[in-house]
Amino acid sequence: MTQRIKIALMALVFSAGLAGLAAANPLEAGMDAYQRGDYAAAMSLLRPLADNDDPAAKYTLGFMFQNGLGVTPDQVLAASFFHEAADLGYAPAMVNLGAMFETGAGIPVDKVEAHKWYSLAIKSLKTPADATARDAASANRKALAARMSESELADAREAAAAWRPK
Repeated sequence: MTQRIKIALMALVFSAGLAGLAAANPLEAGMDAYQRGDYAAAMSLLRPLADNDDPAAKYTLGFMFQNGLGVTPDQVLAASFFHEAADLGYAPAMVNLGAMFETGAGIPVDKVEAHKWYSLAIKSLKTPADATARDAASANRKALAARMSESELADAREAAAAWRPK
């Protein structure tokens, strides 16, 4: 074989290998696109995963809609994605959902729901790498609790205790 044909075959094999890797881990490919700021590629890679209940994909799409990253900002859609990811037990989504319930961004203000989601996030965020998110959820929950009645706090604790991931 000539050198040119060998190089072309190597490029073809390399490209096929990359396609296989992307297909083997589309979440990683979608997250890489997101990190690069290629939000159109991230959306096209993550949306099918989100539609198939991947909580990290749902969370990332929620963040994109919350912040208008490659899409028109849409707080209602962001809250929906966060809620779906949180329902699946994804702790980062729980923190964001708690904040949205607390502030009424995209959903009605609901202090009980906000407290519940903060509490669930705190319980789920256990590793040292989770410390920043856990600290934020703890601070938010503490500040929120100061504005809640005893009855609301009891309802929030009961809701958190009864919650189970889907």
